[in-house]
Amino acid sequence: MTGTAKTEEKEFLKMFKMPVIEVPTNLPNIRVDLPIQAFATLRGKWQYVREEVEYMFQLGRPVLVGTTSVESSEYLSDLLKSRNIPHNVLNARPKYAAREAEIIAQAGRKHAITISTNMAGRGTDIILGGNPKMLAKEIVEDNVLPFLSHDTPDVETEGESTSHKGLSKIKLGPSSLALLAKAAIMAKYVHKSESNEWSFQKVKSTIMESIEMSNTIGLEKLQERVAEVTEMYPLCDAIALAYATVLKDCEIHCFDEGAEVKTLGGLHVIGTSLHESRRIDNQLRGRAGRQGDPGSTRFMVSLQDEMFRKFNLDTEWAVRLISRITDGEDIAIESNAVVKQLLGLQINAEKYYFGIRKNLVEFDEVLEVQRKHIYSLRQVILSGDSESCSEQIFQYMQAVVDEIILGNVDPQKHLRRGIWQSFWMSLPV
Repeated sequence: MTGTAKTEEKEFLKMFKMPVIEVPTNLPNIRVDLPIQAFATLRGKWQYVREEVEYMFQLGRPVLVGTTSVESSEYLSDLLKSRNIPHNVLNARPKYAAREAEIIAQAGRKHAITISTNMAGRGTDIILGGNPKMLAKEIVEDNVLPFLSHDTPDVETEGESTSHKGLSKIKLGPSSLALLAKAAIMAKYVHKSESNEWSFQKVKSTIMESIEMSNTIGLEKLQERVAEVTEMYPLCDAIALAYATVLKDCEIHCFDEGAEVKTLGGLHVIGTSLHESRRIDNQLRGRAGRQGDPGSTRFMVSLQDEMFRKFNLDTEWAVRLISRITDGEDIAIESNAVVKQLLGLQINAEKYYFGIRKNLVEFDEVLEVQRKHIYSLRQVILSGDSESCSEQIFQYMQAVVDEIILGNVDPQKHLRRGIWQSFWMSLPV
């Protein structure tokens, strides 16, 4: 099951004899897909992307920017830093990958800006207003972890301090603040009472176990369990109770902020180049407007993008056409002629890679026949009794002898004396 197989329907049917059935969405899709904008140069495209991100940031709408390479994501990040726009980067580098869950949890919050490389396949919905469970977990970790371990993970966290800037602060109630303080005191007590230093992973696993216990038992039973203890209760109970209480505050905050984000228009997705398949572009578009939420998407491409250079786009023709429409090379063009040419090139790229996959499948079909034959013979030897195995082996021996003799002796000629001796001596030992 996939949400983007419709564009590959012919390939599934032709190569694998598998039809594609489209299932209606659970709720009506109200996402707005804005027209593609084309630019003559890369510089013009990135400047316009930066301007649109800044405009959406001022409105308060969350923005997800999809890039095709790590270099592009970091280039855009530098542009946003030059304008003091707080943002998160999500790509393959360890300093960002280690915080992927945290970044995704905040990507739907008001004023949140997320730059992602190859968003397709991450398999996580961006919740408008934020993910309350993940936010509650972060708050508990920030209050408990420093008292249990001074160990730090072996990853860079550049930009972590700026990732929360621009986002509204979670308003915690008095009970949440009191229980967080209680959990911090318990963590400090446990740290002093034990001689060995806790590792970072041990602290993380302890917090996760406490959160799982909180989700299993529930807030009311946790309160009853803690009330029965007259003295200091266990650390896991303290963390679990603090998490359950903080979660209530986070749920209220995320619900209110989510409603506000929806009135602003929902998540805005910006694609910075066309991929070599429409399916991947559709995956990026599909991040906005999930489950009937509002949202919008916009693709901005440059004639100097790698895909267009790779598949020999007639850039001179496109540049001349753009120069007739506008005087500036950094002006966005939504001309149907230019967009049609670019989308046609994307379809040609799909056909090119379809041909490669088709040749691989046809080549593998020949090998598959040989594999099945070898595996069937292997199965006969492994699962058969001794008599059938001996019979099979003698058949192979007979076939080998026949092949050797027929390949070296002419049946039309009379065998001379001594030919057998020379024949056997010529065989490899």
